[in-house]
Amino acid sequence: MILGATNAPVTTMEWTMSHLLNNLNALEKIKAELDFHVGHDKLLEEADLPKLQDPKLWAEATSFKPERFENGKKFEGYYKMLPFGLGRRSCPGMDLGHRIVGLALGSLIHCFEWKRVGLEKIDMSEGKSLNLLKAKPLQALCRARKIAKKLL
Repeated sequence: MILGATNAPVTTMEWTMSHLLNNLNALEKIKAELDFHVGHDKLLEEADLPKLQDPKLWAEATSFKPERFENGKKFEGYYKMLPFGLGRRSCPGMDLGHRIVGLALGSLIHCFEWKRVGLEKIDMSEGKSLNLLKAKPLQALCRARKIAKKLL
């Protein structure tokens, strides 16, 4: 149970950072939103998360388009994706998982400048495992932003 509780958020963050590094415009939009809503005088906190989540859903779910959260359609009573299950058999750590991934990804993007190691895009092929690991682990370069130098 502990392995699942730690592996799933880490895998989710690795895939998300991989997508963002292949879509630098989306990464810049996220950074700008964090700078606007959180600012440069404090680190991202749990209380900041609702300001960053858009309750609208998206079309073209198979393509990576973070901007879909700006103008998506309203939810009509059914979940389009059930990563934590539903009902009696749903994951008891769902709320914690959402918070951990949101805070960790937000903090990584808010505090560091990210770029790919080379010019080529990040390999997005899947490995052979039950947890949908990447075939090649993510390797990226990061540099502390001014906010990290100031607050850390």
